[in-house]
Amino acid sequence: MASQNVPDVATMKASGYQLPASPLMIFTGLLALLLSPFGVYSICIAAITDDICQIPEARPEPKHRWLAATATGVFYLLAGLALLSTISGSLILGAYSRKRA
Repeated sequence: MASQNVPDVATMKASGYQLPASPLMIFTGLLALLLSPFGVYSICIAAITDDICQIPEARPEPKHRWLAATATGVFYLLAGLALLSTISGSLILGAYSRKRA
């Protein structure tokens, strides 16, 4: 967990944001432990996406840059849902074509 989260914590501190690293590591570790039986193998900060959301081009005012992070989170959720529908559609087509054969 530390190898995934430490670079992002460092870039956030370099950008002027102060966040408690230890509670963040504990929270993501416990969340990964709880969700691992359901196939979630990694819970960590989205380092590259978070770094992009910290730059002034994302939003000129630093205290409003959370909007960029929220927008990327919504995009990731929509992309995940689209992927689930694509996979389930492929599974249904595969099962149907095997049944007919």
